[in-house]
Amino acid sequence: MRPQANYRQLLPDHVFRACKPAIAGVRVEAGEIKPKLSVIREDGEKVGTIVQIQDKNESLQVAKEGAEVAVSFRALTIGRKVKEGDRLHIDVPETHVQTIKKTMKEDLTESETKALEALIKIK
Repeated sequence: MRPQANYRQLLPDHVFRACKPAIAGVRVEAGEIKPKLSVIREDGEKVGTIVQIQDKNESLQVAKEGAEVAVSFRALTIGRKVKEGDRLHIDVPETHVQTIKKTMKEDLTESETKALEALIKIK
């Protein structure tokens, strides 16, 4: 299981619906994403929750680093809370961040380490 201390970018020109639910193309830049996880902006504000992930009309339970997938979000409005091109992070609880730092840091890829460091700065 890979840590979910990651970030992903909303792909420009890939917003399929702005709200209820928001649906956008996303590039997973580090770690992995899953449905039911909360997302935060780079300023730490919680902006929504992942509802579903799809690739080529197939629902996925997980999307890993490097994947470009369609993601639907609950409680997020693209154009208001976030903009195309914004980076979002999974809202990892502080206790989990500390556990990852202490017990898994040497197992992280370079991109996961950078994402974890970015998340620590946010929190």
